Amino acid sequence: MAANGVLKSKSGQRIVNQVEGKVLAIHFVAGQKISKNAVLFELENLEVRKRYTLAQHEKRLAQAEMQSVVSELQQDKSQLAYELALSQGEYKVASTELAAKEKLQSAHIISAIELERQRVLAGNAHAKQKLLEQQFHQFDQQAKSKLEAATLKVEQSLINETMAAQEVAMLKVRSEIDGVLQEIDTSLHVGEWLVVGKNLALVSDTSQLYAEVRINASDVQKVHVGQVADVNIKGLPISAKVTRIAPRAEHNQVQVDMELTGQLPATAMPFVEVSATITLVHKELALQIEKPSYLRADNNQPRLWVKKQGMSDFEWYPVEVGLITANTVEILSGLEKGDLVALDVHEDDL
Repeated sequence: MAANGVLKSKSGQRIVNQVEGKVLAIHFVAGQKISKNAVLFELENLEVRKRYTLAQHEKRLAQAEMQSVVSELQQDKSQLAYELALSQGEYKVASTELAAKEKLQSAHIISAIELERQRVLAGNAHAKQKLLEQQFHQFDQQAKSKLEAATLKVEQSLINETMAAQEVAMLKVRSEIDGVLQEIDTSLHVGEWLVVGKNLALVSDTSQLYAEVRINASDVQKVHVGQVADVNIKGLPISAKVTRIAPRAEHNQVQVDMELTGQLPATAMPFVEVSATITLVHKELALQIEKPSYLRADNNQPRLWVKKQGMSDFEWYPVEVGLITANTVEILSGLEKGDLVALDVHEDDL
């Protein structure tokens, strides 16, 4: 069974503009092959580049501030540790002197007043040590809060820089897949200002091609999923098989999709016109003859104009038919060897 149609792709990428800008260059035209990440269009937007420069500057400031906070915290902690160590030493000396003076006072060598004075000194040294210990333990929590604030500022600056860099990168409009530039906006021109969301082009994946053909609605019962076919692509036959049959007819034709199982030529691309021959599976022992002009596929009790052996003229004989195409018909029963079938008869004899 013959059919005609086009090649189509199962997948592709619709190229939509994602950042405002003026068109600087258009690098491809419709029909050209495209590599993944190939730059299709180049745009320019000074505001986008300015935002990127400012974002880089803010990131450097945030990083410098972070380093300053870290350095300051390290110095403060070292100073606090030094003061704590001194106070611990002072308290130890004061405690030792207090113990010695307690012995001297018990021996009545020094007065009670001098001993009390030493107790006050030891108490003050101990209080100072406890205060510095408390400050030292609280320092880590305070330092953590300052460090988290500085870190958040750096992280936010990195996010801002990344977003600005992405905007700059989008000034070069790229293809995300290998394929062919199937469509391009013919109104595009260098110097045009593009808005966000403008549909620019369509890149189709040439590795996902299939054939979409159409057959007469009267022949649809002869075709089923899995049937083999040959698809002719610019003179080169490619093996294929039926993968889908549309459930409804349009304009008395039914769409049939075919998977291309053979090696595709370099000329294969979406919307190339193709012709196909679908192999119809015939029933065993069926007789295939040229289709008589008066035989109808929708006839529930088909009859043929037959001349049996030994008969002098043609007569109507009921037959059982199988597949009927535009040119042939399968006869399952009703004919015998030697029978003659009239392929065309006068309208008055029907």
